[in-house]
Amino acid sequence: MEAQPDVGVELLAGLIDIRLPQTAVGGVVGEIFAVVGVCLLLAWALSLVFPLFTVRRVSPGGALQEKVKVAGALPDEERVLALLHLIRAHDPDGAKELQARLYKASDFPTPAELENRLIELEAAHG
Repeated sequence: MEAQPDVGVELLAGLIDIRLPQTAVGGVVGEIFAVVGVCLLLAWALSLVFPLFTVRRVSPGGALQEKVKVAGALPDEERVLALLHLIRAHDPDGAKELQARLYKASDFPTPAELENRLIELEAAHG
């Protein structure tokens, strides 16, 4: 009969840490550099993959008018806040212009003014 290889010994040998050969140039320092290199390569690969899942999708053009209508159903304070968020998302320059007015009670933008601004913005970008 032929001798059967001991499967248990082969499995245990597979559990031993993967290491560079002892005769490899650099020894422990070389091994550390190899690990750092592999980690940097993995980090770079992940940096290419993560934006595919985390980047916001741009909504179609007609969606802005729909969002303005949805905001119209909210109470005035929440409506102004929702409209300001829409302006900031779709017109950052316009949001910067409004920023100073937000802190003046006498010159605070009205919901109708914000809605008109968004409707004009959508018409301009058509």
